[in-house]
Amino acid sequence: MSTLISEVYNMDCVQSLKHYPDKYFDLAIVDPPYGIGVNKMQLGNGKRKVYRGKDDWDNSAPGIEYFTELFRVSKNQVVWGANHFISRMPYDTSCWLIWDKGTGENDFADAELAWTSFKKPVRKFFKSWVGSNVKERNEPDRIHPTQKPIQLPITLKV
Repeated sequence: MSTLISEVYNMDCVQSLKHYPDKYFDLAIVDPPYGIGVNKMQLGNGKRKVYRGKDDWDNSAPGIEYFTELFRVSKNQVVWGANHFISRMPYDTSCWLIWDKGTGENDFADAELAWTSFKKPVRKFFKSWVGSNVKERNEPDRIHPTQKPIQLPITLKV
């Protein structure tokens, strides 16, 4: 007998979140578009990468309604890129996650920041995410330009 452990819905996430009751999820780990036009930036090799033929997927960050629903349906949150929309976070936090990507010189940030709802100190994680360093044990093929390493959420140790 198999047990369903996940479902996938192809719909607007704000509309989807409205279907769940308050505090339905124990933890939401999200990485919404930052609104920085990442597809217009140069990669380390001097090239641009278009994600699945879409050149505009990161042109705008989610609005306040997204964050209102996210915080309503989840007990705890990890929000990647929150430094791009800090005014939409509901309160200050002492627990930021810092991922040092070891990217070197290119248009991308040296690190990524995640706002968390946890009452812990700042946590830093190092994993080089360039070139052959991406292909290490236990890491799947990179299928999305903002994909995170598998070990990254474990940094919180919650």
